[in-house]
Amino acid sequence: MSANLSKLKCDLSGPSFSQMPGKSSGLLDFFRVTYQLSRAKPKIDLIRACDLLKSQDEAALSAHIETLIRGLPSLLGCSAKFSDPGCDELTFDEAWLIRIFQSYISSDEASTKFLVSSRLNRRVHRHFLYLVEKICVSLR
Repeated sequence: MSANLSKLKCDLSGPSFSQMPGKSSGLLDFFRVTYQLSRAKPKIDLIRACDLLKSQDEAALSAHIETLIRGLPSLLGCSAKFSDPGCDELTFDEAWLIRIFQSYISSDEASTKFLVSSRLNRRVHRHFLYLVEKICVSLR
C-alpha cells in the first residue's frame, strides 16, 4: 500500500479543523485511500492484529491505519463508509473517526471515551485506542 504521507502533518486541534474535519484532508484522505486499497482484502480481527502490531516495535504508520480501517467493520458490526479521497462531504463514520482523533490529540478524555463508547463494545476499547495512540504519535 502506498499513500502520500507528506500531507499527513496536519493540525487536528486547530480552530479551522473544529468547523468540520473535511478541511484537514491529510489524515482523512489517508483513511480514504487505505479504505479503497483494503476493500478487496479480507476483513481482520482487530484484537489479533493489534497483538501482532504490539510485538513489532517499529510498525509503520500505514500498518496502524490499515489495521484500523480493515478492523473497523468487525468492531462496528457493519461496514464502515468512506468517501473518495478529496471529497468535501464526510460520512458519519469519517466524522466519528476524525472527532476521536481530535479529542485524543487535545487530551479531551471525556469526549474520547464518549465517542468510543457510543459505537464500540467495551472489550475492544483498549485495542482501538492503542491504534489511535500509535497513529497520533506517528503524526507528531
